[in-house]
Amino acid sequence: MELPGPGQFFAALVFWAVAATLVFRHADRSGNPNATRWGVATFLVGPFVVPVYLFRHWLRSRR
Repeated sequence: MELPGPGQFFAALVFWAVAATLVFRHADRSGNPNATRWGVATFLVGPFVVPVYLFRHWLRSRR
């Protein structure tokens, strides 16, 4: 398994930074008191956190 090159690393960094910003903004606008935590968690472990966040938001919006 090869390590990603600098271009791939930078692209992934930018992608997850944008994803974290979007999740933070959405959580903040939805009134979630843990918006910062969701944003940071998305940046650090995005592939695991984003589905959890979306599922929790879906459950809360159904009420």
